[in-house]
Amino acid sequence: MFVALLLFFLPSQTVYGADLTLGPHLEWWHSAARHPMGAGLTLRIHQPVVKTWGIELETAYARGVEKGPGLTYQHNFVRAAGLWTWGMGKETISVRLGLGPSVLLRENVLVSDANPEPVRTRMVLPGVRLRGGLDGALFERVAWSWHMGLTSVSWPGVHFDTGATMGVRW
Repeated sequence: MFVALLLFFLPSQTVYGADLTLGPHLEWWHSAARHPMGAGLTLRIHQPVVKTWGIELETAYARGVEKGPGLTYQHNFVRAAGLWTWGMGKETISVRLGLGPSVLLRENVLVSDANPEPVRTRMVLPGVRLRGGLDGALFERVAWSWHMGLTSVSWPGVHFDTGATMGVRW
């Protein structure tokens, strides 16, 4: 409902310039036991191409820990994605939706009481990234962004994330 109201009141966006932003995010992923959550960092670069369309490159790191009786399971994720984006709004605030390919590098570390030597597994998982959010500029050159996204990982596995970033616009 909020996005629909926002789209109604925001006129079509014109090209304003590229954004480079960095900030924290939270990531949830599928697990056999539950849906754990980890904190991370997101770096995104958005370059407008024509009026409402643009290209966005995004990379993110997240780390999470699952603990059970007698074992600890650590997760490290690095995600990279290239998105084709559509945006609508004003320079100070706009709605942006993106879709594109992604790759997730995943490292799992299992430590148990029975075997104190950590067991590591590493995987490269291609997928598709869908992202939606709000972004804009403060004082012309300070860029900001808030997003929610999902990334397919070893389908039907999906990672969900949300975050906020700040940076520069030129």
